[in-house]
Amino acid sequence: MADSKASKKLLIAGGVVLAAGIGTFLYQQYQLSKKLCYSANGFRILRFGLDSSTVEINISLENKGELDLDLKRMNFDVYANEIFIASVSQDVLTPIIPHGKADIPVKVSFNPKDILSNIGGILGQSGLDNIQWRFKGKAVVEKWGIPFPLPLNLTYTTNELRSPSTDSVC
Repeated sequence: MADSKASKKLLIAGGVVLAAGIGTFLYQQYQLSKKLCYSANGFRILRFGLDSSTVEINISLENKGELDLDLKRMNFDVYANEIFIASVSQDVLTPIIPHGKADIPVKVSFNPKDILSNIGGILGQSGLDNIQWRFKGKAVVEKWGIPFPLPLNLTYTTNELRSPSTDSVC
């Protein structure tokens, strides 16, 4: 009988420790998302063709936290004036030290024929320099072998992307 009570207490204690561990994990994920900032710049055309084109955009991640992080993957969609252009999925292995910054060149490949039908909506009334480019998805960082998917949501004009630096979004 005493062994049964001790087993129940041990089981309850184990459940409390597990719940505390899960709570700590969720809290750390929340804290990480508050301490990683993004910006994009350095837009350049790598290849232009009627069947396939590739541009490169530099995505910068700044770690404002106290922990070393490893960027593992970036997955996001690219929109021009809210019209879908391409999906990007890029595996990377980039360490980001505390209070450090990492620049990731991201290649975006697309078929120009697919967007020609929407060229009026993309150019709109603003012209090429003022197209609103939006990058929406996630960056996956890892700490202690635990992946943390963090939201990525950036919007810049073509002119801003051409500039050497843009403001970070935290």
